Amino acid sequence: MEKKKLGDFFVMLIVVLFGFILGYVVGAFVLDHAVGNVTEEKQTTITKWDTVYIASPVANDSTTTDYIVRWLPTAKEKREGSADEHHQELVVNDTSPDKVFQPPNDSAAVIIPIVQKKYEGDEYTAWVSGYEPHLDSINIFRRTDIVTKTLYIEKKRRRWGCVVGVGAGVNVKGEVQPTLGVTFGYRLF
Repeated sequence: MEKKKLGDFFVMLIVVLFGFILGYVVGAFVLDHAVGNVTEEKQTTITKWDTVYIASPVANDSTTTDYIVRWLPTAKEKREGSADEHHQELVVNDTSPDKVFQPPNDSAAVIIPIVQKKYEGDEYTAWVSGYEPHLDSINIFRRTDIVTKTLYIEKKRRRWGCVVGVGAGVNVKGEVQPTLGVTFGYRLF
């Protein structure tokens, strides 16, 4: 008989401990989070720049926008021992407006087309103009803002409450038994 009472006591003790733990979890994590007023709001912004490197962009569109005329030296045959293998620089000494420009005998008027090329990708659009223009590479700097919002909540204590509990109780015969109870109450402080 004594062993049975001792076994019942341990069962009751385990049930009481389980009831305390269950009540704490329900009260701390479920009920208290829903009640309260926001007292302070703090916002932190961190800006990050990601660099995307595109090595060889490809032109999608090409348009001739203008033509210009330039006097350029003519090509010469390569002579052995000559210091000037490719071309000579064109120098005009007299630039007064009343004199007519006379090009040197070794120059020719050349019409040069000015071309505008459009390079376009998912994250960029670039235009390059000139004579045979080419975009070698492009760096794209993507901005990323990380915003952290912190809300400080003043918890309101609930006055009325309902508690479900598991514990030990004494019946009419004076025996201690595990019990399951529901309690309604009003909190004074």
